[in-house]
This record gives sequence, C-alpha cells and structure tokens, in this order.
Amino acid sequence: GGYAGVASLRDLSLSVSESFGDSALVEGRRLGHVIDPRSGRALDRRTGAVIAARSGAVAEAWSKALLVLPPEEAFGLLADHEGVEAMLLEPDGFGQSTLGFHATLDFAGDVVD
Repeated sequence: GGYAGVASLRDLSLSVSESFGDSALVEGRRLGHVIDPRSGRALDRRTGAVIAARSGAVAEAWSKALLVLPPEEAFGLLADHEGVEAMLLEPDGFGQSTLGFHATLDFAGDVVD
C-alpha cells in the first residue's frame, strides 16, 4: 500500500478495502483475507477499492464487491447505483473510477509508494 491522496467528505461514509490488507504466504503464493464467494478462494491479486456512499454499510459492501468482481462488471453495476462513487486502486497507481468520484469526494490524489 501507499499514500493515495486526501479526500474531503460531507454527509458521506467512506470504505477502503485492500485485498492484501491482511494476507498470508501459502505454498509460495500471497493470499489475501477477502474470499471470492463465487469460488470460495482467497483473492491472489493485489488491489484496493475506495467507496463513498451515504450509508457506511453500502460503502463497505461495495468496497468488497469491487475487489472481487472484474472491474468492467463492477463498474457496470455501479452505474445503476446513484449516490455510490468508487475508485479502484491498482499496484501501479490508480485504476479506474466512477465519473463522480473526484467531485463527490473533493479528492486530491497523489500516489506515493
């Protein structure tokens, strides 16, 4: 992980999840603490998700979903959920974000590893 930036929130909840936030080395492979419910397997790729929503429970659920689902599928689903903004963080910097992410969070990004 590293520093991603500063977000200013007002009347919003924020959830940040990382696939390797708590991980273990198993038979030479790094496995994260998030389990993909479709396969029953721990995630094995490093990624992070930042979600802003009015409800903390909604933000938390989406932060895990964004880690588990392929990005195209996750962002396609997010397009139908007004008031939920997201950013996917990849190891090499930012991945993609919803159209309103930066404006909603007043986000000033500056990735430093």
